[in-house]
Amino acid sequence: VRARAAALEEAVRRAGAEVLAPWHGPAERAGIVSFRLPGEEPAATVTRLAAAGLVVSRRSGWVRASTHATTPADAPARLAAALGAGD
Repeated sequence: VRARAAALEEAVRRAGAEVLAPWHGPAERAGIVSFRLPGEEPAATVTRLAAAGLVVSRRSGWVRASTHATTPADAPARLAAALGAGD
């Protein structure tokens, strides 16, 4: 779960997102990645990602992606593609 969350975080950072990182080190990290894209309202990001088949939510002005043991291995690549990372 942590490895998948780290991959999701890398994908959103490549897309230019700001990542909320309240933990002090990897051992404190959970499977949640909260981010926001400059110039795009979180609600618009959630809608855009939902249209791409990705399930995320809006929480307190951030987009929240949660990984689980069943999160597909291709989720980070799908998220990166939906966000236009690397374009």
